[in-house]
Amino acid sequence: MSSGLPIFADPLRMKQRTEAVNGPTRGVVAVLRDDEKYLMIRRAEGEVAPGWWCFPGGAIEDGETEEQALVREVREEVGLDVRPIERIWTWNRDDGLLVLTWWRSELLGGVLLPNPDEVAEARWMTPSQIESLPKVLASNREFLRLHQRNP
Repeated sequence: MSSGLPIFADPLRMKQRTEAVNGPTRGVVAVLRDDEKYLMIRRAEGEVAPGWWCFPGGAIEDGETEEQALVREVREEVGLDVRPIERIWTWNRDDGLLVLTWWRSELLGGVLLPNPDEVAEARWMTPSQIESLPKVLASNREFLRLHQRNP
């Protein structure tokens, strides 16, 4: 699956093509659920895929575990404290340059306060609300389709 963006409009993909010798970029995605709603973010201008909706998460930094990266990314993006519970899915972009690991996560505390440098908007949404959005990253749509069939 692709990122949902054409190659020429995907700065992350273009950057990764030049860094392919180092292997794929690895990232984590937090699946936070409150009853039937998931926490979703709309990416801020200046970020990769600005204006696109996705689950919170981001790249794993050197020396971090997946769990540490997940906790850091969610705190940086939306000000929430989370605990990774279990790895539930892995998504590989079709060009092999991006691998995302999806984690069911528990909300521990904090106040939902999007970091405007990274997140334009954050909201709790049902799967049908997410599916109705015009700009949702392809990996997120795929996750929802699979998750609805196999909760």
